[in-house]
Amino acid sequence: EVITPKTPKDLAVTLAKAKAGDAAARQPAIVTLKKLSRFAEPALQLVNRGEQLPDKMVFGYQLLSEAALAK
Repeated sequence: EVITPKTPKDLAVTLAKAKAGDAAARQPAIVTLKKLSRFAEPALQLVNRGEQLPDKMVFGYQLLSEAALAK
């Protein structure tokens, strides 16, 4: 089981759109994080690699928490 380089790149784009208020990107971001399951946290860390601010990572954790609470 490996996180391909495409996964964090795609997730970063989706998270950026969702964070900017794009409601259509919010659900795909949540679905991607759920699919990643135990790899969601490492994927979020990869999303933040090289970034000065952890805003996408923090937002990703917020979405992940919302998804877990919605069960």
